[in-house]
Amino acid sequence: MCKKILTDLFMGGMLAGIVAPALAVDTGSITFTGKIVPDSCVVDVNGAGGEGTVTFNQLSKTAFGADKKVGDSQSFAITITGCDEAVQNLNIKFDGASIPGYNEEVLQPGGEAKNVGVRMLPEGSSNYVKFDGSEPDVALNKANVGNVIFNYKAEVIQVGSTAPTAGDYSAQATYTLLYR
Repeated sequence: MCKKILTDLFMGGMLAGIVAPALAVDTGSITFTGKIVPDSCVVDVNGAGGEGTVTFNQLSKTAFGADKKVGDSQSFAITITGCDEAVQNLNIKFDGASIPGYNEEVLQPGGEAKNVGVRMLPEGSSNYVKFDGSEPDVALNKANVGNVIFNYKAEVIQVGSTAPTAGDYSAQATYTLLYR
């Protein structure tokens, strides 16, 4: 009887091993490709090479009068030429010391004048440039065809409720080209 039970158990175990489903493993591979393009673009800021200056008119402090009121605005262009043809689209992001409370959109100038700031508006947009190094809106991308021109309007504004004080001021932003 014991032999019969062992034989039945042995045979049952054998059948279970034969009937058990086979586990298949499908394998494959993923290839990642890309291209590093040379920094071949030539940048010209307002006709002065890669390090341009935008100069505002001399203003009286009465030209302002309220928080965010524009005292003067100046249009300027950043022209990009000679980019590698592998680059399809271009854009520009900006960094700079911004004034707290103005959504990273107003640069903090240095100098004698106080209660002023500088902001930039890209052509074709109602959103001011952010000076936090963030990616600009892809709608502002420009196709890499010939001379690529990014037009901006710079504004000097009153910051806060107190009128600006007399004196010189200067604010600086750093730009980075984005190859897209």
